[in-house]
Amino acid sequence: MSITMQSILIIGGHLEKRKKKAHEIAELSAGRTDKQDKITDIDTLIINGENSIGIEKIRKLEQWASRKPHSNQYKKAIIYEAEKLTYPAQNALLKTLEEPPAHTLIILTAPQETYLLSTIISRCKIIKLRSEIEIVLNKPLITQLLDYLITLLNSGAGERIKKAETFSKTRETAITFLDQLIFLLRNLLFKQYQISTKPAIISAHNIPSLPKILRNAQKIGRAMIEKNINLKLCLENFFLDLPRLK
Repeated sequence: MSITMQSILIIGGHLEKRKKKAHEIAELSAGRTDKQDKITDIDTLIINGENSIGIEKIRKLEQWASRKPHSNQYKKAIIYEAEKLTYPAQNALLKTLEEPPAHTLIILTAPQETYLLSTIISRCKIIKLRSEIEIVLNKPLITQLLDYLITLLNSGAGERIKKAETFSKTRETAITFLDQLIFLLRNLLFKQYQISTKPAIISAHNIPSLPKILRNAQKIGRAMIEKNINLKLCLENFFLDLPRLK
């Protein structure tokens, strides 16, 4: 495998698989094939964040990337959970991706492309692993999501506002919920699922305005990525706009 671009985005899979792929690419860029468990050389910068990755860490990356490699052809900056980048941090990173240092390889990983600004995505070579949603959205989770959706459609305004708070604790939680919901709604439209829930079988035929719900979920999911918005308020508006079951 040869490194032909200076920015790479690894999507899909689960976190450990994305990390493993990033490690592999970083090792190959250095001309090593020894498959060490950890990248420890001084020409590698690992960027992590417990709940979010702020602009100060991207500033650190910029300063680090401005210096030439010590012992390798490339310096490697790896952001293992790029979905945690704040909106200002993504904008700052975009400037680096637009004019990357000639000797620096930037590797990002995220569950899906939708977690990042489209302008960042367009400047990266995309490597797709098996989708995380394909792995985790099994029959029990599908049933759980359906039950939750039906509960929302049967709830009043006050209850919907309370439920919005549950999924707006972090940006990652909100986006993951919407990603799973979008996947579910899309497949309901294709009539792939006829899953028994209590008390009835739920299908595309007895959820009103299903295409509208899907469009709104996609729109709000994109807004959470590309705009610095209030997560709770965003989900509240989405939940309040859901139709009521008759």
